[in-house]
Amino acid sequence: MRITKTSLLLSSLSLVLNTLSLIMAIRKYRLQNH
Repeated sequence: MRITKTSLLLSSLSLVLNTLSLIMAIRKYRLQNH
C-alpha cells in the first residue's frame, strides 16, 4: 500500500486539528480553575 500525498496531507491536517482542540481544552480548563 502506497501512501499518497493526499492521505499524508489529510493525516497531518487531522493531527493539527487534534492538537488545536487539545490546546483549547487545556486553556478552558485553566480558565475554569483560576
